Amino acid sequence: MHAQRRLDVADEPAAPPLPHPSRLERGAIGGDPFEVNCLARIRPPGQERRTDLRLIGDLFVPELSAVARRLFTSGLDAAQPRLNGSLTRQHIGELTEGLLDLLFPGWFNRHAQHSISLDLTRQALEQSRRKLSGCIDAALRIEAGPMLQAEALDAKRAAIEFLDGLPEIRQTLMDDARAACEGDPAARSVNEVVLAYPGFLAIAVYRLANRLHALSVPLVPRLMSEWAHSLTGIDIHPGATIGKRAFIDHGTGVVVGETAVIGHNVKLYHGVTLGATSTRHRRPTKRHPTIDNNVTVYAHATVLGGATVVGKNSVIGASVLVAESVAANSSITAERAQVVKSRELQP
Repeated sequence: MHAQRRLDVADEPAAPPLPHPSRLERGAIGGDPFEVNCLARIRPPGQERRTDLRLIGDLFVPELSAVARRLFTSGLDAAQPRLNGSLTRQHIGELTEGLLDLLFPGWFNRHAQHSISLDLTRQALEQSRRKLSGCIDAALRIEAGPMLQAEALDAKRAAIEFLDGLPEIRQTLMDDARAACEGDPAARSVNEVVLAYPGFLAIAVYRLANRLHALSVPLVPRLMSEWAHSLTGIDIHPGATIGKRAFIDHGTGVVVGETAVIGHNVKLYHGVTLGATSTRHRRPTKRHPTIDNNVTVYAHATVLGGATVVGKNSVIGASVLVAESVAANSSITAERAQVVKSRELQP
Protein backbone atom coordinates (compact mmCIF):
# COMPACT_ATOMS: atom_id res chain seq x y z
CA MET A 1 0.00 0.00 0.00
CA HIS A 2 2.70 2.47 1.01
CA ALA A 3 4.88 1.48 -1.95
CA GLN A 4 1.99 2.06 -4.37
CA ARG A 5 1.31 5.50 -2.86
CA ARG A 6 4.97 6.49 -3.29
CA LEU A 7 4.91 5.19 -6.85
CA ASP A 8 1.88 7.38 -7.64
CA VAL A 9 3.65 10.45 -6.32
CA ALA A 10 6.79 9.66 -8.26
CA ASP A 11 4.85 9.20 -11.51
CA GLU A 12 3.08 12.61 -11.25
CA PRO A 13 4.23 15.02 -13.97
CA ALA A 14 6.15 18.01 -12.73
CA ALA A 15 4.22 21.28 -12.49
CA PRO A 16 4.96 23.65 -15.37
CA PRO A 17 7.24 26.51 -14.45
CA LEU A 18 5.60 29.85 -13.63
CA PRO A 19 5.81 32.12 -16.66
CA HIS A 20 7.87 35.21 -16.39
CA PRO A 21 5.78 38.24 -15.25
CA SER A 22 6.33 39.94 -18.59
CA ARG A 23 4.50 37.07 -20.30
CA LEU A 24 1.44 37.38 -18.04
CA GLU A 25 0.02 40.18 -20.11
CA ARG A 26 -3.07 40.12 -22.25
CA GLY A 27 -2.54 37.79 -25.19
CA ALA A 28 0.77 36.32 -23.90
CA ILE A 29 -0.91 33.05 -22.93
CA GLY A 30 -3.94 32.84 -25.08
CA GLY A 31 -5.51 36.10 -23.90
CA ASP A 32 -7.70 34.30 -21.35
CA PRO A 33 -7.86 36.19 -18.01
CA PHE A 34 -9.07 33.02 -16.26
CA GLU A 35 -6.00 31.14 -17.51
CA VAL A 36 -3.81 33.99 -16.34
CA ASN A 37 -5.33 33.79 -12.86
CA CYS A 38 -4.86 30.02 -12.71
CA LEU A 39 -1.21 30.25 -13.67
CA ALA A 40 -0.62 33.13 -11.32
CA ARG A 41 -1.84 31.02 -8.43
CA ILE A 42 0.91 28.42 -9.08
CA ARG A 43 3.93 29.48 -7.09
CA PRO A 44 7.26 27.73 -6.48
CA PRO A 45 7.88 26.37 -2.99
CA GLY A 46 8.86 29.08 -0.55
CA GLN A 47 7.59 31.97 -2.67
CA GLU A 48 5.59 34.43 -0.61
CA ARG A 49 1.84 34.80 -1.37
CA ARG A 50 2.11 38.57 -1.55
CA THR A 51 4.24 38.21 -4.66
CA ASP A 52 1.38 36.44 -6.45
CA LEU A 53 -1.17 39.00 -5.32
CA ARG A 54 1.02 41.84 -6.51
CA LEU A 55 1.44 40.04 -9.82
CA ILE A 56 -2.32 39.62 -10.25
CA GLY A 57 -2.95 43.25 -9.29
CA ASP A 58 -0.36 44.52 -11.74
CA LEU A 59 -2.09 42.59 -14.52
CA PHE A 60 -5.14 44.84 -14.55
CA VAL A 61 -3.54 48.22 -13.95
CA PRO A 62 -3.71 49.19 -17.65
CA GLU A 63 -7.33 48.10 -17.92
CA LEU A 64 -8.40 49.92 -14.75
CA SER A 65 -6.54 53.00 -15.91
CA ALA A 66 -8.50 52.91 -19.15
CA VAL A 67 -11.80 52.59 -17.25
CA ALA A 68 -10.81 55.45 -14.95
CA ARG A 69 -10.04 57.64 -17.94
CA ARG A 70 -13.43 56.88 -19.50
CA LEU A 71 -15.29 57.54 -16.23
CA PHE A 72 -13.46 60.80 -15.70
CA THR A 73 -14.16 62.16 -19.16
CA SER A 74 -17.50 60.63 -20.16
CA GLY A 75 -20.73 62.51 -19.55
CA LEU A 76 -19.12 65.58 -18.02
CA ASP A 77 -20.29 68.96 -19.23
CA ALA A 78 -17.96 71.91 -19.00
CA ALA A 79 -20.70 73.81 -17.13
CA GLN A 80 -21.47 70.92 -14.77
CA PRO A 81 -20.23 71.68 -11.25
CA ARG A 82 -17.92 69.31 -9.42
CA LEU A 83 -19.46 68.96 -5.98
CA ASN A 84 -17.56 68.57 -2.75
CA GLY A 85 -19.99 66.22 -1.00
CA SER A 86 -22.19 68.94 0.51
CA LEU A 87 -25.34 67.51 -1.07
CA THR A 88 -24.93 63.80 -0.44
CA ARG A 89 -27.82 61.96 1.22
CA GLN A 90 -25.59 61.41 4.24
CA HIS A 91 -24.80 65.13 4.54
CA ILE A 92 -28.47 66.08 4.14
CA GLY A 93 -29.39 63.49 6.76
CA GLU A 94 -26.88 64.91 9.21
CA LEU A 95 -28.16 68.44 8.56
CA THR A 96 -31.79 67.41 9.09
CA GLU A 97 -31.03 65.45 12.25
CA GLY A 98 -29.14 68.44 13.60
CA LEU A 99 -32.13 70.69 12.97
CA LEU A 100 -34.47 68.20 14.66
CA ASP A 101 -32.09 68.13 17.63
CA LEU A 102 -32.36 71.91 17.87
CA LEU A 103 -36.15 71.63 17.95
CA PHE A 104 -36.22 68.73 20.41
CA PRO A 105 -32.88 68.57 22.28
CA GLY A 106 -32.00 65.04 23.34
CA TRP A 107 -34.99 63.45 21.59
CA PHE A 108 -33.32 62.56 18.30
CA ASN A 109 -29.63 62.45 19.29
CA ARG A 110 -28.27 61.21 22.60
CA HIS A 111 -25.30 63.57 22.28
CA ALA A 112 -27.47 66.68 22.02
CA GLN A 113 -26.75 69.04 24.91
CA HIS A 114 -28.41 72.20 23.59
CA SER A 115 -30.89 72.48 26.45
CA ILE A 116 -28.17 72.64 29.12
CA SER A 117 -27.09 76.21 28.44
CA LEU A 118 -27.67 79.14 26.13
CA ASP A 119 -24.06 78.98 24.92
CA LEU A 120 -24.41 75.36 23.81
CA THR A 121 -27.62 76.22 21.97
CA ARG A 122 -25.81 79.05 20.21
CA GLN A 123 -22.97 76.71 19.25
CA ALA A 124 -25.42 74.16 17.84
CA LEU A 125 -27.11 76.89 15.81
CA GLU A 126 -23.77 78.01 14.39
CA GLN A 127 -22.91 74.44 13.40
CA SER A 128 -26.25 74.05 11.63
CA ARG A 129 -25.79 77.42 9.95
CA ARG A 130 -22.45 76.38 8.49
CA LYS A 131 -23.82 73.05 7.23
CA LEU A 132 -26.93 74.65 5.77
CA SER A 133 -24.96 77.45 4.10
CA GLY A 134 -22.71 74.86 2.47
CA CYS A 135 -25.71 72.91 1.21
CA ILE A 136 -27.41 76.01 -0.19
CA ASP A 137 -24.20 77.16 -1.85
CA ALA A 138 -23.76 73.76 -3.53
CA ALA A 139 -27.41 73.74 -4.62
CA LEU A 140 -27.05 77.19 -6.16
CA ARG A 141 -24.15 75.92 -8.26
CA ILE A 142 -26.34 73.09 -9.56
CA GLU A 143 -29.68 74.81 -10.02
CA ALA A 144 -30.02 78.43 -10.97
CA GLY A 145 -33.42 78.01 -12.53
CA PRO A 146 -37.01 79.15 -12.16
CA MET A 147 -37.16 78.97 -8.35
CA LEU A 148 -34.54 81.66 -7.91
CA GLN A 149 -35.35 85.35 -7.82
CA ALA A 150 -33.78 87.80 -10.21
CA GLU A 151 -31.07 88.72 -7.75
CA ALA A 152 -28.70 86.00 -6.59
CA LEU A 153 -29.68 84.21 -3.40
CA ASP A 154 -27.22 84.73 -0.55
CA ALA A 155 -26.60 81.33 1.03
CA LYS A 156 -25.50 82.71 4.42
CA ARG A 157 -28.39 85.17 4.65
CA ALA A 158 -30.90 82.47 3.63
CA ALA A 159 -29.54 80.16 6.35
CA ILE A 160 -29.95 82.89 9.00
CA GLU A 161 -33.51 83.67 7.87
CA PHE A 162 -34.36 79.98 8.01
CA LEU A 163 -32.97 79.49 11.51
CA ASP A 164 -34.86 82.58 12.68
CA GLY A 165 -38.11 80.64 12.16
CA LEU A 166 -37.19 77.57 14.24
CA PRO A 167 -39.05 78.66 17.43
CA GLU A 168 -42.31 79.04 15.47
CA ILE A 169 -41.77 75.70 13.74
CA ARG A 170 -41.27 74.03 17.13
CA GLN A 171 -44.56 75.44 18.41
CA THR A 172 -46.42 74.27 15.30
CA LEU A 173 -44.93 70.80 15.65
CA MET A 174 -45.99 70.57 19.28
CA ASP A 175 -49.55 71.33 18.14
CA ASP A 176 -49.19 68.58 15.52
CA ALA A 177 -48.04 66.13 18.20
CA ARG A 178 -50.98 67.01 20.46
CA ALA A 179 -53.41 66.52 17.56
CA ALA A 180 -51.91 63.08 16.92
CA CYS A 181 -52.18 62.13 20.57
CA GLU A 182 -55.82 63.26 20.71
CA GLY A 183 -56.73 61.59 17.41
CA ASP A 184 -55.11 58.19 17.95
CA PRO A 185 -56.50 55.98 20.75
CA ALA A 186 -53.24 53.99 20.67
CA ALA A 187 -51.12 57.02 21.59
CA ARG A 188 -50.22 57.12 25.28
CA SER A 189 -48.60 60.55 25.32
CA VAL A 190 -47.33 63.43 23.24
CA ASN A 191 -43.81 62.18 23.96
CA GLU A 192 -44.61 58.84 22.32
CA VAL A 193 -45.83 60.64 19.21
CA VAL A 194 -42.63 62.69 18.92
CA LEU A 195 -40.35 59.73 19.53
CA ALA A 196 -42.10 56.91 17.68
CA TYR A 197 -44.60 58.10 15.08
CA PRO A 198 -43.36 58.13 11.46
CA GLY A 199 -46.15 60.53 10.54
CA PHE A 200 -44.85 63.07 13.00
CA LEU A 201 -41.27 62.72 11.71
CA ALA A 202 -42.46 63.23 8.13
CA ILE A 203 -44.43 66.35 9.08
CA ALA A 204 -41.52 67.71 11.12
CA VAL A 205 -39.13 67.41 8.20
CA TYR A 206 -41.80 68.82 5.88
CA ARG A 207 -42.17 71.95 8.02
CA LEU A 208 -38.39 72.51 7.94
CA ALA A 209 -38.20 71.89 4.21
CA ASN A 210 -41.26 74.02 3.51
CA ARG A 211 -39.65 77.04 5.16
CA LEU A 212 -36.55 76.62 2.99
CA HIS A 213 -38.81 76.28 -0.04
CA ALA A 214 -40.55 79.54 0.90
CA LEU A 215 -37.12 81.22 0.95
CA SER A 216 -36.58 80.08 -2.68
CA VAL A 217 -33.77 77.73 -1.69
CA PRO A 218 -33.35 75.20 -4.54
CA LEU A 219 -32.88 71.44 -4.23
CA VAL A 220 -32.08 71.28 -0.48
CA PRO A 221 -35.77 71.16 0.62
CA ARG A 222 -36.47 68.34 -1.82
CA LEU A 223 -33.48 66.35 -0.60
CA MET A 224 -34.64 66.77 2.99
CA SER A 225 -38.12 65.55 2.06
CA GLU A 226 -36.66 62.54 0.26
CA TRP A 227 -34.54 61.76 3.32
CA ALA A 228 -37.72 61.61 5.41
CA HIS A 229 -39.47 59.67 2.64
CA SER A 230 -36.83 56.95 2.74
CA LEU A 231 -37.26 56.60 6.52
CA THR A 232 -41.04 56.79 6.82
CA GLY A 233 -42.52 55.84 3.45
CA ILE A 234 -44.36 59.20 3.46
CA ASP A 235 -43.75 61.46 0.47
CA ILE A 236 -44.60 65.13 1.10
CA HIS A 237 -43.38 67.68 -1.40
CA PRO A 238 -41.87 70.71 0.38
CA GLY A 239 -43.99 73.02 -1.79
CA ALA A 240 -47.27 71.68 -0.39
CA THR A 241 -49.27 73.78 2.08
CA ILE A 242 -50.25 72.04 5.33
CA GLY A 243 -52.17 73.79 8.10
CA LYS A 244 -51.92 73.41 11.86
CA ARG A 245 -52.61 70.27 13.88
CA ALA A 246 -51.87 67.92 10.99
CA PHE A 247 -51.89 64.18 11.69
CA ILE A 248 -50.79 61.32 9.44
CA ASP A 249 -51.76 58.00 11.04
CA HIS A 250 -49.57 54.96 10.22
CA GLY A 251 -48.46 56.84 7.15
CA THR A 252 -46.81 54.33 4.83
CA GLY A 253 -47.58 55.17 1.21
CA VAL A 254 -48.97 58.67 1.77
CA VAL A 255 -48.23 61.01 -1.14
CA VAL A 256 -48.87 64.77 -0.99
CA GLY A 257 -48.14 66.67 -4.20
CA GLU A 258 -46.37 69.98 -4.63
CA THR A 259 -49.44 72.21 -5.05
CA ALA A 260 -51.72 70.39 -2.60
CA VAL A 261 -53.34 72.56 0.07
CA ILE A 262 -54.33 70.97 3.39
CA GLY A 263 -56.25 72.94 5.99
CA HIS A 264 -56.21 72.76 9.79
CA ASN A 265 -57.08 69.66 11.82
CA VAL A 266 -56.81 67.26 8.86
CA LYS A 267 -56.13 63.56 9.38
CA LEU A 268 -54.68 61.35 6.64
CA TYR A 269 -54.34 57.59 6.89
CA HIS A 270 -51.83 55.29 5.19
CA GLY A 271 -51.87 54.99 1.43
CA VAL A 272 -53.65 58.32 0.82
CA THR A 273 -52.69 60.11 -2.39
CA LEU A 274 -53.30 63.80 -3.02
CA GLY A 275 -52.23 63.78 -6.64
CA ALA A 276 -52.56 65.35 -10.05
CA THR A 277 -54.78 64.25 -12.91
CA SER A 278 -52.06 65.12 -15.42
CA THR A 279 -48.28 65.49 -15.40
CA ARG A 280 -48.16 67.76 -18.45
CA HIS A 281 -48.48 71.03 -16.57
CA ARG A 282 -45.62 72.79 -14.87
CA ARG A 283 -45.60 75.40 -12.14
CA PRO A 284 -47.26 77.64 -11.28
CA THR A 285 -50.33 75.61 -12.35
CA LYS A 286 -52.19 74.13 -9.39
CA ARG A 287 -52.24 70.41 -10.10
CA HIS A 288 -53.16 68.91 -6.72
CA PRO A 289 -56.35 69.10 -4.65
CA THR A 290 -57.39 71.26 -1.70
CA ILE A 291 -58.47 69.59 1.54
CA ASP A 292 -60.41 71.98 3.78
CA ASN A 293 -60.40 72.11 7.58
CA ASN A 294 -61.44 69.19 9.81
CA VAL A 295 -61.38 66.57 7.02
CA THR A 296 -60.51 62.90 7.51
CA VAL A 297 -59.22 60.88 4.56
CA TYR A 298 -59.12 57.15 5.25
CA ALA A 299 -56.68 54.53 4.03
CA HIS A 300 -55.81 54.26 0.32
CA ALA A 301 -58.21 56.99 -0.74
CA THR A 302 -57.10 59.00 -3.78
CA VAL A 303 -58.01 62.65 -4.35
CA LEU A 304 -56.94 64.06 -7.71
CA GLY A 305 -56.89 67.37 -9.55
CA GLY A 306 -56.03 70.98 -8.89
CA ALA A 307 -59.67 72.09 -9.12
CA THR A 308 -60.85 69.42 -6.67
CA VAL A 309 -61.85 70.76 -3.26
CA VAL A 310 -62.95 68.55 -0.36
CA GLY A 311 -65.19 70.71 1.80
CA LYS A 312 -64.69 71.17 5.53
CA ASN A 313 -65.86 68.56 8.04
CA SER A 314 -66.04 65.89 5.32
CA VAL A 315 -65.01 62.24 5.53
CA ILE A 316 -63.48 60.39 2.57
CA GLY A 317 -63.79 56.65 3.03
CA ALA A 318 -61.15 54.02 2.41
CA SER A 319 -60.18 53.21 -1.19
CA VAL A 320 -62.37 55.96 -2.62
CA LEU A 321 -61.35 57.80 -5.78
CA VAL A 322 -62.33 61.47 -5.74
CA ALA A 323 -61.76 63.49 -8.92
CA GLU A 324 -64.32 66.28 -8.44
CA SER A 325 -65.16 68.64 -5.60
CA VAL A 326 -67.01 67.44 -2.51
CA ALA A 327 -69.41 69.70 -0.60
CA ALA A 328 -68.78 70.53 3.04
CA ASN A 329 -70.04 68.07 5.68
CA SER A 330 -70.11 65.21 3.17
CA SER A 331 -69.32 61.54 3.68
CA ILE A 332 -67.98 59.67 0.65
CA THR A 333 -67.70 55.89 0.81
CA ALA A 334 -66.94 53.14 -1.66
CA GLU A 335 -69.41 50.34 -2.31
CA ARG A 336 -68.98 47.65 0.27
CA ALA A 337 -67.68 44.25 -0.83
CA GLN A 338 -70.25 41.47 -1.07
CA VAL A 339 -69.72 37.82 -0.32
CA VAL A 340 -70.19 36.00 -3.62
CA LYS A 341 -69.63 32.48 -2.38
CA SER A 342 -69.29 31.06 1.11
CA ARG A 343 -67.63 27.74 1.65
CA GLU A 344 -68.43 25.92 4.86
CA LEU A 345 -65.45 24.31 6.54
CA GLN A 346 -65.70 20.59 7.18
CA PRO A 347 -65.31 19.54 10.84
